[in-house]
Amino acid sequence: MLNSVGRRLRRNVVAAAGNSRMASDILLPAARFPRMTKTILSISHDHILLETRGAILRKTGHRVISVSSLEDFVTSLRESEIDLVILGHSVPAAEREQAYRLLQEHDCQCPVIELYATAAPPKSPAHFHLAVHDRTFQSDLLALVQQVLSSTPN
Repeated sequence: MLNSVGRRLRRNVVAAAGNSRMASDILLPAARFPRMTKTILSISHDHILLETRGAILRKTGHRVISVSSLEDFVTSLRESEIDLVILGHSVPAAEREQAYRLLQEHDCQCPVIELYATAAPPKSPAHFHLAVHDRTFQSDLLALVQQVLSSTPN
């Protein structure tokens, strides 16, 4: 949205000034106005679902780090400031528990969305649960991510 406002403003300034060079001197480039993107760390053993989930979330403007192993999960925790973790339904229970321990060890206080494929949510320390078998899963995931990230501090 900010980029479209910047383009409209640039057009108006160009029209008023009659010189695009002058307009670029007046306005800062759109890149100087960073979007308030959040970093989402998504882990899954199903590579197709992992990439699909990442593509869907990237379209909303977020940075998504998709990993398929705990080793890559740890590396991402070390190298990036994570705002949200999504544990895919294909991650075995023992690895989910290990992921929670790793989050604690790296003092990562971000919320966790745990995806599950059963009729009832698993007993886990996740902040949020979402069933992947629902037909509305994609829109539900996007809505939940939006809700969670909008309620966390920048």
